[in-house]
Amino acid sequence: MKYSLILVGVFLSLSTHAGVMTSECDMSKAMKSAAGKQAIGVGGRCNLKQAVSDETSDVLEIEDKKHNKQEKDERELAKELMGKRDD
Repeated sequence: MKYSLILVGVFLSLSTHAGVMTSECDMSKAMKSAAGKQAIGVGGRCNLKQAVSDETSDVLEIEDKKHNKQEKDERELAKELMGKRDD
């Protein structure tokens, strides 16, 4: 019984930290981390390299969604034009 309570406690503590470990890094967090490291010698896990990587992947993801929507719109327009041509 004692070990099962310890196991449950460890599991709960690990699951609560999982969200913190996967948070995205942005320029604001990178700057705060750098300032903290400069001022008191302890910074966060976010650095400039991580921030640029996360921001770039976000931009690329948005551009990919825009491109996919544009292709879909073009296909739908082509279908409409082909349908009108048959009439």
